[in-house]
Amino acid sequence: MILRTVDAGTCKEYSWISDIVGFQDWDDPVEVAMTQIKARNWKPRRVGIDKNSYSLTVQRYSSWLKALPKTEFSDISTFIAERRAIKSPREIEYLRKASDIADKTLQVILERIKPGHSTRDCVAISAESIISLGGDAGALGPVTRSIDDTRMHSLVDDVPLKSGDMLHVELIPQYFGYSARLMRPVCLGEPTPEMLDLAAQITAIQDAQLAAIKPGIQANEVDSIVREAMVSSGLKASYANIS
Repeated sequence: MILRTVDAGTCKEYSWISDIVGFQDWDDPVEVAMTQIKARNWKPRRVGIDKNSYSLTVQRYSSWLKALPKTEFSDISTFIAERRAIKSPREIEYLRKASDIADKTLQVILERIKPGHSTRDCVAISAESIISLGGDAGALGPVTRSIDDTRMHSLVDDVPLKSGDMLHVELIPQYFGYSARLMRPVCLGEPTPEMLDLAAQITAIQDAQLAAIKPGIQANEVDSIVREAMVSSGLKASYANIS
């Protein structure tokens, strides 16, 4: 394992790998790796890479092609994704814990957020709850004043919220790196009868979607239940993102 020196100790503590090489922040990781390859007298003819990795920039990939010009690079991103989809009992336990943190944090937000607060206040409440419930640091999720689906990832601001205003709250707490996602609109103050009617319609559509999730069904079939119903019922003019 070759990784930043500042993370080498964490790797040693949590991984079964004992052969660990660290590189300084001013080192070129590809050069460090090539030094190890030569020192171990390896002659790589075929190397697996995850082309879907956010860490594999175009620049980094070009450096590898230049460093190993006679090597075949095979894309193993599908291989990795398929195996990550198979969860151990412990991984499922971590996912349930992350989900529990999301549920409880949303309840805390509903209890504490009041007219006069801002989206920043909501984020602060989320952070305090997620961390105190055992979640990892740094993973919160976007909170915006508008639920317009073209501004779901807007910046956090300090604009005071009025009674009747809506928040888009998207919680993504992590527990030992395993995350759950919970997206809900939050109404400040008492919701109007029209809001409650809309909520009942959307809940019924989502319940139909959840009921359809069974072994053998494909994700796009489950997604279409919400997408098509939201448009055909007139709740949305179009549905440009996946559910």
